[in-house]
This record gives sequence, C-alpha cells and structure tokens, in this order.
Amino acid sequence: MLDALALLFVPLTALVLLLISSASVKFSCVLIASALVPGTAALVRLELRTLSQTISGIIAVGISISAAGSLGLAWAGWFHPVYLAIAFGAISTPVLGWDLRRRSVGMTRAAWLPRVSMPPTPATWANLALAWLPLLLGSFAWAMSLHHIHIANVVGMTGLIGAAPKLWYISLVLLLAGALVSSCRRPTGVLVPTLYIAALTIVLTGTLSAVAQAPVFDYVYKHIGIIAFLVAHGHLGPSSDIYNRWPAAFTYAAALSKVTGLQPLAYANWAIPLFSLLDGLMVAGIAQTITFSRRATALATLLFVCANWIGQTYMSPQAFAFVLYLGLLGLVLAKFGRPRASRLVSRLARPLTGSPRRLRGRFASKVSGQQLLSSALVLLITFAISAAHQLTPYAVCAQLAVCVLLGVAGNYKLLALVVAISIGYLAANFQFIQSHYGIFEGYSLLSAFSVASGSGPVAQRPELYSNAGSGLTLLLLLASFISAVRLVRAGRAQTAIPLLALTAAPIALLAGGDYGGEGSLRIFLFSAPWQCVLIAYALCTIRTRWLLPLAGALITPILALCVITTLGNSGSSIIPPSEVTAGQYIEQHIPSGSTVLLAGETFPIRFTPDYTKLLETDPNNEPELFSTTPALITPHPPARIMTLVLKAFSTFGSGPAFLVFSESQYAYARIEETIPTAVMEAVQHAVAQSASFTLWYSNADTTVYRLQR
Repeated sequence: MLDALALLFVPLTALVLLLISSASVKFSCVLIASALVPGTAALVRLELRTLSQTISGIIAVGISISAAGSLGLAWAGWFHPVYLAIAFGAISTPVLGWDLRRRSVGMTRAAWLPRVSMPPTPATWANLALAWLPLLLGSFAWAMSLHHIHIANVVGMTGLIGAAPKLWYISLVLLLAGALVSSCRRPTGVLVPTLYIAALTIVLTGTLSAVAQAPVFDYVYKHIGIIAFLVAHGHLGPSSDIYNRWPAAFTYAAALSKVTGLQPLAYANWAIPLFSLLDGLMVAGIAQTITFSRRATALATLLFVCANWIGQTYMSPQAFAFVLYLGLLGLVLAKFGRPRASRLVSRLARPLTGSPRRLRGRFASKVSGQQLLSSALVLLITFAISAAHQLTPYAVCAQLAVCVLLGVAGNYKLLALVVAISIGYLAANFQFIQSHYGIFEGYSLLSAFSVASGSGPVAQRPELYSNAGSGLTLLLLLASFISAVRLVRAGRAQTAIPLLALTAAPIALLAGGDYGGEGSLRIFLFSAPWQCVLIAYALCTIRTRWLLPLAGALITPILALCVITTLGNSGSSIIPPSEVTAGQYIEQHIPSGSTVLLAGETFPIRFTPDYTKLLETDPNNEPELFSTTPALITPHPPARIMTLVLKAFSTFGSGPAFLVFSESQYAYARIEETIPTAVMEAVQHAVAQSASFTLWYSNADTTVYRLQR
C-alpha cells in the first residue's frame, strides 16, 4: 500500500538525515520522500483505477507541491527548506495515518498476509527462467561493459557507439528481446516488462552518466550555477538572467542540495537516466488510462523509450517540466475522461467508418468523485510547469484544448483556468522576454522544421546523425498514420482521432516562434508520447501470433536509429574534470564585470556561486570567438588573426578580458565539423605569440590568456 510506504518514509528520512553521513544516500532518500510523501497525502481522496495511474499522479503532484514550496521560500528570500520538509512531514503524517486506518477498517489479519499459491511445477520454473534469465544476463553484461569503456575513446567521431565493447551491445540485445517478449506474450504481468524496460532505459541513458568523470553537456553547467548560487546565498540571482525568472526546477534542486549537503555537480549526470525513467513511467500511466491494456501500456512505454532521440533529459527546466506535463495530462484523462464518444468525434469518424454503429472503444474512462480536488491539483501542476519552463505550459494548453474541443476529457472551466495561469505567468515577464528574445519576430515555419533534418541554425551535427534523427521521426510518423488507419478500420476511431489530434496539437507552438531554431524538436518531443500510445494500441488489435514479429520489426530499427543519433556524437558533449577545475578557477579569480571569450563551443562556465561576475557581458551565454568573428574560420596570417581577435574583444568594452582554449572545444569543433582544427590551432598559436596577451592560467586541458589593455 502506497500510503503505508509514504508514512514509513517520514521517520525513515528523518533518521537518514540524522544518522547517515553519506550525502548521496541522504539525497536519494530525500528525493524519493519529496515526491512520495506530499503526493500520496494529496491523493488519498482520489480513487485512481490502476497502479501506474496512481504512481504517476503521486510523482507529478508531489514534485509540484515541493517545487511550489521551495519557490515560495526563494521568492521570500528566506531559503530554509529543512523547515519546509518538517512542515510537509507534520501535515502529511496525520493525513496518511487517517487514510491507512480508514482502509484497514474491516480488513482481517489474513488480508494483510501474502496469498499462498500452489507449489510451482517444473513447467512454471522453466517459464520463470525464460522470463528472468535475459534480464539478469543483460544487466550483468552491461555492468561488466562499463569497465571496458574508456572516456578518452568516447571523445571521437563515433562517440559511445565506437567506444562501447561487445558486452554493451549484447546487453542491449538481450534486454530489448526480453522487453519485447514480456510485453507481447499473453498472459503478461506488470513486474517483468517493467523491469526490462527500466533496465533498457538505464543502458541507453545511464551509460554515459556512469563512465563520465564530470557532468556532460556544457549547458548543464549554467543550470548548476543557478542552483549553487541559491544554496550559497539563500536567494535567487539577478533578474537579468532568464533562469531566475522561471526558477521552479532550480529551487526544487537547490532545496534538495541544501537539506542533504550534496552539491549539484555530484548528481547532475544522474538526472539523465532519472528523467528518462520518470518519462517512461508517466507514458505508462497515460497509456493505461487510454487503453486499459497491459500489453498496450508496456509496448507504448517501450516504444517511447526507444524512440526518444531528442535528448532533453539532462538536468534542465525542460526535463523537469516535461515530467510534470505528462503527469498533468495523465491526471486529466484519469479524472476528467469521458468514456462515451462526443458528437464531434462521431461526426469525424462517420465518413471514415461508414456507419456510426461501427464507432466503439473509448479514449479515457472517467473516475467519478472529488472533481474539485482534482481541478486544484491540475492547477497546482500547471503553476509548477509555468514557473519552470517558458514553452511547456502552452503545450499543455494546446493538448488540453484538443481534449476539451473533442469532448474526450476536461471541461472549458478547467481549460480557462489552465490558460489563465500559463498566460498570467508569462505576462509578468513579457517585457523581459520581448526585449531580450522577441516573440513573433523573425518567424519562419520552413526554418522551424528545417532543424530536424540538420539544416537549421542550431543543427551542426554530422550528416549521419542528422539523417538518423530525421529517419526515426519519419518512421514514427508513418507508423502513427498506419496505426490510425488500422484503428479506424477496426471501428476504434473513438481512440484514433483524439490521439491523432493530440499528436498534431504541438504544431500550434510554432505560432510563437521557432524557439531558437529548435521548434521541430520540441514538436516531436511533445507529440512522441501520443504517437507511441497510438501505435501500441493498434499493434494490440493484431492477432497474438503476429504481434511479436511486427512489434520487433518496428521497434528494433527505431532503437538502432535512436542509438546512432543520440550516442553517435556523444563525444562532443564530454567535459574533462580538469576543465571543470579551470572553470572554477576562472570564476573565483576574475574581477567582476570581466569578459570571458571562449574560443569555441563546449566549456564549463557559470556553474559556481560567483557566476554573477559574468552577467554584465551577456546575461545568458559566454560569447565565442569564432561566432563573434566568423572571418576567423578561414585561414589567415598571424598578423591578420590578431587584428580580428582584438576587434572581437573591442565590442565588449574596456574591462578585464580573457580568452579560453580547451580540449573539449577542439573535440566539439572536430566532431561537429564547425571549425577546422588547423584554424583553431593557428589562432591559439598567434594569441600565445602575441604581446597583447599573457598566459593567465593553464592545466592539462585548458589554457587561458589575458588581454593586456
């Protein structure tokens, strides 16, 4: 019983904080308690039909409550989250105790004891061995493969694909085969496919986290800096930084760090598999709500795990808000779903099915009661999303509007309140957004979609990786279309039409711009869960003997394309620990208001409590030499190089100025094919020989020069 588990976590967490010295153990325990305890207490009066619905609802509500509480402390300038944790425990304990007693009334002692089944037969033992053996072998093979992955080999043109040993691929094949078989075969339980999918998720997203010696992706370090500043100073940083205007994800992480003492540098990498597992769990809750089929739920979750190539699960507001986005829509479908077909869906289905009598099936099943509490929880999650990320609230609005207009879930009052919260938070920051980024400016629908094929302004990926991502996207779209046709022909337009509409709804986000050139990527991200549910539900309408071959024929190439596009160029995201040390030195020792110019992309900067020293140059990013002066990309003699370099620095005022070269910048330029290595080496040689610069700092992977004004 989840309420008993949550009640147990209250004293357990207190004991861990008081008696255990390991910050990692403290962090893990507090992280679970921060979602489980308030989430379970808030949902004690809501009856959800399935375990996946209940768990996903608890996580979404619990994280939203904790994030809203920590955000209130940060806005008040009194950031002492330990008192917030005590308050949550004090409020949740009597609520959980009352619910546990209410549920136990009338239960006999036998009801609390495990059921005694018949002794297993030899055939049962054989089936158990076949079900569990690939899981055990695959997990063991993955654990052993980590010892043979050298991070230096990952920093290459093939990334983890080339650095991974055969054992890693064996584990991937074993876990995929086990997940497919356990998801497709009948009868199927919940535990076995869940463990296979979780293990496969960890192999795909946790390998880099396990072998990397420092957080991967340079943009994660800016998020670490926001958290570190809040932990150190007890209040948010300057409002000129956009992250401090949408800080819910950072205040939640900072509260965890403040209570446990674990710094974000230590856990940033593990956010990738954690968010991936949470996303899969939320998709399972949605699929179970819509299909009420264990096989469809398992296949939808497996397909989503294998198809999510966007790579938005690193420690970021987007990953945080996406989990809540899935949890919110799952809660709406579970509590506000309408099992009967609406008139609009019936009219849309009539020309496709030929007769309204063929329209059967359901989209979601409403669980009656406590609508006011359900609405309040939906609005709470909406607020947490709105305070965490700029774009995700409008994906919620678009897809909730589809549900309301088609009459399958929700109501107009709830939609109006969700839209009001989303727009209200944006309105409070609209002037900042308009002045720094612009809305509806420079918008081009064609350029927004061009990023997916690798031709957009932010896509500098080698052709192989871009084509793999585009191929995966097209394959999923084709499978979605075929699945919709299959469901309509089977008379299940009640499910197919709303899922198609939910798949298309994120296109409305492009009305506000292309989101820095990543518009098509965001559309795929918000559409993928609904496509996976649609495809899985259609697969489960096929005869059982054909289900496994068809599912394997679809999911296997999708997984292969996902591995290529996400892990093939992972070498460009590796940050050596020595560069982290260099970044810490730079931020601690440069004067306030200094200009730090990076030679190229990928260097850890702005991740200490002193990051505010760098905000005067650019509130969002450190300027890059080759981006500021594109003429440097072509070869020049040393004198001309120095003229261009000094011209680049002249645009940033007359304060102290520094130029950073690092091995990760060279690796990124080589792998992503942005700057020729010889050109970057020539620029560094010219700077080193110039009297205008002096060597200011150097270690194994980083060299910093100071401009002599």
